[in-house]
Amino acid sequence: DLGVQKPLVELHERFAREGRDFWTGYMHVPITTVASLEHSLLFAQSNDYVWHEVVTAQGEEAKLARLRDPEWRRRGRHSWDHEAIKISPFPAPQATVLDNSANEAGPIGITLGEYAERLGVHCSDALAEWFLRNGVDSTVTLPPWPKDEEMVVRLIKDPKSVGNISDAGAHGQMFCGSGYNVMLFSHFVRESGSITIEEAVHVQTGQLARHFGLADRGEIAVGKRADLTVFNLQEVEMRPQQKVYDVPDGRGGHTWRWTREPAPVRLTLVDGIPTFEDGKFTSARPGRMLAPSAP
Repeated sequence: DLGVQKPLVELHERFAREGRDFWTGYMHVPITTVASLEHSLLFAQSNDYVWHEVVTAQGEEAKLARLRDPEWRRRGRHSWDHEAIKISPFPAPQATVLDNSANEAGPIGITLGEYAERLGVHCSDALAEWFLRNGVDSTVTLPPWPKDEEMVVRLIKDPKSVGNISDAGAHGQMFCGSGYNVMLFSHFVRESGSITIEEAVHVQTGQLARHFGLADRGEIAVGKRADLTVFNLQEVEMRPQQKVYDVPDGRGGHTWRWTREPAPVRLTLVDGIPTFEDGKFTSARPGRMLAPSAP
């Protein structure tokens, strides 16, 4: 944990002893990083300034010219092997996934290491070839950061914690949460048995309701809102990510976002009214949209 965890644990425990209204937020999935050639600082932060030249090149043609240039390729290989810091993701090509192609040329879903072996070239050259083939708007997903699962379980069970945090609403094209809540059931309950199903439900309902002061929901009780989900623990899984082109792009067309197939769940109730049943939308809309202008 690079020495960061211990003082944070001590602070959390001290605030709890003092009775402060202090809640520690956490994620139950490891942090992942997406690298692009558009506005990424990742190459520079990794001390690979040769690849950062592609990021700073203005316009598609300038970026493509860099990727094709033999002299740039030579410098790229040297920088990859000798300049990039060792804790950067680039020395681990077997865990870097080529997963988002701008033109679907592919290959998609394989690692950079596998692609380099297929081409018989250096990993820096393989990445350049993949961007040339798939477009400079493509992205790759880098190896996830290490995760302390024991600490995650400890926080799940802690009454002063806020779990299931993500950036899903802010990053439609960088998967930051959609479907990850299902892992609380599929992995932590069903596979590892490190938490109970009641704890997995509470993390996403009553615990959050208590933190945000939502007194009318968060538990099944007389007088509370009947916002309920019915599912079979043996059926739910975090499904593979996929692209859908349904986001207005501001120019009369649509761009894409990441999504997943349903877990699935069998029934969703909002205030006691079914909104989804057996995988189908019932057309009922009992909920109310919250907006900045709402009274």
